[in-house]
Amino acid sequence: MQLIEYLHIMSIAAFALAAPAYILLYTGLIKVWIAFRKRKVSQDSHHTPPIEIIVPVKGTNADQRNALRSLLEQEYPSYTVTLVLESEHDFASSIIDQLCMEYSHARKLIAGIADGCGQKNHNLVYAVSNLQSETEIVVFCDSTNVAPPEWLRRFTEILRSGESEVVTTFRRFFPRPQNIAGVSQAMYGVVVLLLASVAPKPWGGGSAIRRCTLERLPIRDVWSKTVVDDLVLGNLLSRAGVKVSFDPKNLLISPLTQHSLRSLLGYLDRQIMFPKFTNHEIWGALLVLYVNLAIAIPLALWQGIRLFLDYPNNDVLQYAGLGLVGGMILLMLLTRKLVTPHIAVGAWLLSLFPLLFTGAFIFLRSIFRGFIDWHGRRYWCGKEGVVTRVEELKD
Repeated sequence: MQLIEYLHIMSIAAFALAAPAYILLYTGLIKVWIAFRKRKVSQDSHHTPPIEIIVPVKGTNADQRNALRSLLEQEYPSYTVTLVLESEHDFASSIIDQLCMEYSHARKLIAGIADGCGQKNHNLVYAVSNLQSETEIVVFCDSTNVAPPEWLRRFTEILRSGESEVVTTFRRFFPRPQNIAGVSQAMYGVVVLLLASVAPKPWGGGSAIRRCTLERLPIRDVWSKTVVDDLVLGNLLSRAGVKVSFDPKNLLISPLTQHSLRSLLGYLDRQIMFPKFTNHEIWGALLVLYVNLAIAIPLALWQGIRLFLDYPNNDVLQYAGLGLVGGMILLMLLTRKLVTPHIAVGAWLLSLFPLLFTGAFIFLRSIFRGFIDWHGRRYWCGKEGVVTRVEELKD
């Protein structure tokens, strides 16, 4: 059999497998678009129960002070920001001390070094065990997220009105400069946003939950044994029959300053490894769909080029390839306009192939890995993300 025939067979299989991925992504895009277009009039704007924002902090970065300050300057009358460190020796400790002196509704907790779970989980368990007595709604937020002044009020409205017990959102990545690594991560963030709109699950960087719901679940017990917070919380909520509402209108902002390829690979590695341990069926399905896309898009491009070069040996396959490429470009342009208009069109389109190939590499590598590297530690994990061993990594 000739090479061309092999490529035709591969194209047929790849195009068929690409269909579910396109259906998922376009379904997510439609849901996000509808949410952005929807204008809801608040029926409960005067109900403002006490809220506590829990922010695990590890180390410092160029934008961290502004990110933390944005959480402390929310337009909400009664809330506390609890900043949790593993140690007084953390580089962020002095920044947090300054902020606590400046803002009366900020407080600092020292959780200690984790033993048997991820450090972030350990910090969260400690903070949840020491909530303010008056707190009615708990918000979990990453220390790298910048929140607009009205974010807390708008984001928690669905809980304050009694329509939901749990709500989650996601983030826009703002790369500065707009290099390949930064834009690729922004694009991956959009993919996660679209998938989350189809099948909502809590995101640890921006989720809110009623305190009564949080306390009736054994979340502290589960967190104290596992490496990831949001996926295991999602599994608990699912088993308890608690619906998670997804809010794409109130996205947080995550600046990426001088983002490097190494940082991108580290981010992708964590995003892909987490579900391998906690939700292996999701990881397996995404592995197949993502790796197939990394094969299907180049094959589709090749088939489309053959059509323009007047090789009409297989018109249907060549037109299908052209449609596949066109569908991906359209998806990229629509998501850019809707979610990431701050990124130049050229940089956005040029990042497709780097993201496809680096992501496919990380997905394939994840098959053979049994650990996650995160903030200077290596977590070896077993079933459901339970930590079996922790190692300190050398710089």
